[in-house]
Amino acid sequence: MKEKKRVVRVNKVFRCWGSILLLALLTLTACTKGPSLPEAEEISSIKVSLFAKHNISGTIPKDKFQTVISLFSTALDDHEPAKWRELGLIKIQKVDNTVLDIFLYETKAQQGAFQIGGNYYLGKEDSIVISTLTELIKGE
Repeated sequence: MKEKKRVVRVNKVFRCWGSILLLALLTLTACTKGPSLPEAEEISSIKVSLFAKHNISGTIPKDKFQTVISLFSTALDDHEPAKWRELGLIKIQKVDNTVLDIFLYETKAQQGAFQIGGNYYLGKEDSIVISTLTELIKGE
């Protein structure tokens, strides 16, 4: 009888730790999921405006939509955003006529920052985002 109680107790412990581990993994995944971005074929236009010293604006060619999306697709959630200076705005017009605004922020750090809706993200370095968008606007 003691052996049976011991087995039951061990099973409960494993189930408890298994549940805790699963919950921890789900929480970690939810906290670092990154932005929800449209696929290139779901986009009808992308307009970019860079402010401050960059002061450039233009429309991204359709064949470069995926390049723009890839600038932000690997970003991670930022639950404690700092106060950064606004760097620019990307307006993505989708084929269903909804608009996705991506607000760019200048961090002068290894990771750049942006906002979609009420969510903030850390992604590629400012200089990479700026140079890529500038080249795409100028058609280089």
